[in-house]
Amino acid sequence: WRNIVVPWGFCITENDDIWVCGSSPMKWRFNPKYPGAPLGCPPKDQVFMRFRPNGRLLQMWSIPKATDGEERPGELNWLHCLAVDESGNIYAGDIIGKRMQKFIRHID
Repeated sequence: WRNIVVPWGFCITENDDIWVCGSSPMKWRFNPKYPGAPLGCPPKDQVFMRFRPNGRLLQMWSIPKATDGEERPGELNWLHCLAVDESGNIYAGDIIGKRMQKFIRHID
């Protein structure tokens, strides 16, 4: 996992898909804008990934990181948890934006 994602949350669906949220691997660094935050914060990106139990990556996409205090729908500000319902919709929480958002699955 260390070369794929820094995982912050995950869930396993009824069909055993493993969903992970996190960020791309990055160097740990101090950011003076976030003096009390752990090293490596804020993340350089935010990603959702879906794996099969054998480790095969099925899907991956990134979500824009919102500007602190200016979060808009569809943006997350430090994605940190997720859940997936039976319809494939994703519920994602962010810790700075202090909210949960629903991402609706669209099938073409």
